[in-house]
Amino acid sequence: MSEQITDFSRYEFKYVVNTRTARSFEDEIKNFMQYDSFIEELDEKKYPVRSLYFDNIGNSKFYEKIDGLKRREKYRLRTYSAHRDGFNDVFFEIKGKQNERTYKRRVKVEPAHLEFFENIDSCFELLDLYQGNDIIEGFVAAVQREKLLPRVLIDYDRRPYVSGFDTYFRITLDDNLKAIPSHCLHDHNFGSQKKCIAGFKIIEVKFQRRVPRWFHRLIQTYEFRRQSISKYVVGMKTCDLAIDLS
Repeated sequence: MSEQITDFSRYEFKYVVNTRTARSFEDEIKNFMQYDSFIEELDEKKYPVRSLYFDNIGNSKFYEKIDGLKRREKYRLRTYSAHRDGFNDVFFEIKGKQNERTYKRRVKVEPAHLEFFENIDSCFELLDLYQGNDIIEGFVAAVQREKLLPRVLIDYDRRPYVSGFDTYFRITLDDNLKAIPSHCLHDHNFGSQKKCIAGFKIIEVKFQRRVPRWFHRLIQTYEFRRQSISKYVVGMKTCDLAIDLS
């Protein structure tokens, strides 16, 4: 099943901006970009993203991010859906950082197999279900080596923009970020979710080699400053699952 693996490698810049400023910024980028075709038919022109992140009791992945390790990676289950009460495709992903470049590797998994990710005592079953898939093999090895288990569930809404001039240049605006301690992707206990960075949006800029000049000028106009922010880290801190000791 190795042919089902998808690889991404790119640079990612992130900015945390208050909602009012983000709206103004979004009006500006509409002069240069358009909605991703995926959201064209959606009423609110955005879609929900749900991720279940894995770490160990010692929060190794959390502190790798906090400490700014040049090479690090984390594991997550992710789904995208136009309706929060249902799931479309489900992916298992490894997202990492090597120097300044972000990479992501993912494989589509069957919803019926989620129990083998969520109950780590059964994760060896995945080796038979996804034979020869090095992402799954690496995850099972990491579970045994690092004692990984599901820790926190992160939800947010995403509005993506793409460029008609550069297919590798992409901007997303994420808001309504919420988190809850959980061990399963299909946790419907929405009432217990905690809001994270309320009143702010996370703007992510993704590209292969360079950003266009108009974007440079826009960043200077709004005086945006890049931030090293992780939704996983924010969620863990909001849920009191980990403490930033830096």
